[in-house]
Amino acid sequence: MKNILAASIICLSLISANCTSEENKNNPVSVPPKDIVWVPLGLDSCNISSIFFTSNGNMLAGTNYGLFFSSDKGQNWKLINQEISEGTVTSFCSYPGNNILAGSAGKGIYVSSDNGINWYIGGLKSLYITSIAVNSQGAIFVGTRGSGIYISGKNFNEWSLVNTGFNNLTFPSLLIVSDNIIFAGGTGVYRSDDNGNSWSLKNKGLGNWPVYSLILDNEGNIDAATDIGGFFRSTDNGETWTQLNAGLISTELITLAINKYDHIFAGSWGGGIFRTTNYGVSWSEVDSGLTIKHISSLAVSPENLLFAGTFKGIFKAVEK
Repeated sequence: MKNILAASIICLSLISANCTSEENKNNPVSVPPKDIVWVPLGLDSCNISSIFFTSNGNMLAGTNYGLFFSSDKGQNWKLINQEISEGTVTSFCSYPGNNILAGSAGKGIYVSSDNGINWYIGGLKSLYITSIAVNSQGAIFVGTRGSGIYISGKNFNEWSLVNTGFNNLTFPSLLIVSDNIIFAGGTGVYRSDDNGNSWSLKNKGLGNWPVYSLILDNEGNIDAATDIGGFFRSTDNGETWTQLNAGLISTELITLAINKYDHIFAGSWGGGIFRTTNYGVSWSEVDSGLTIKHISSLAVSPENLLFAGTFKGIFKAVEK
């Protein structure tokens, strides 16, 4: 089941306020964290594998029962009754020209040009898509389950397989740092310095834990959520990694999200949700109101609202 849940990608890291003084180095957040309570938003018969916000404020939820759409931030949901809903929708990403890309389990890539209302197939039809990322030039990178990584230019029907240097071919997470530097999370982390043409394993301090989610924080560091190994942080572009699990009751991490204050949230499989305000130095549980602790996706809206997808439904974080 976790193979489906691991399709967690973050295409754009949220920018937060800079805090560079030595005094605040290990506590860089200028806005103190508030207590939150989780409020259910429905879809409680679904496993929510991915959450996405469109440019006009619509909300999309990828589930094991297809793709659902909300125009009121999750208060009401409607199933998109098209081919995309015939299987699990695993991942989303924005694409230039107000397009949205969606990955599916075994049915390839879908494209929407009208904020998620209508969808058409965009290639890789028989592949199990686990992650999608797009660089500033419009090049699309797609991680798959068992088939490696594919790259497309601006034509959704022309794809190139780029598997040089891989020891495994399943990649639940992708992170683009620049047009040349790309990270791929699989069994460990791989980095490409030439726009995906070749890859090298960057596992010093990390080991071979399955890497389910990668994000870029405000200090330019790479953060990784791993299965069983917990949370890791790299301050040198992936050359070395430090394990930071103080306060994590569960280290079976599935997904990460970061808000505009640089608060990082980690969703675990069976252990609920955790928050750090000091880049992983310490963690605390933020589970009030959460009726199920199997977390499959996290997302922050443009309004800085936090949403959690679980094995049974979707929840919204509300400040107490």
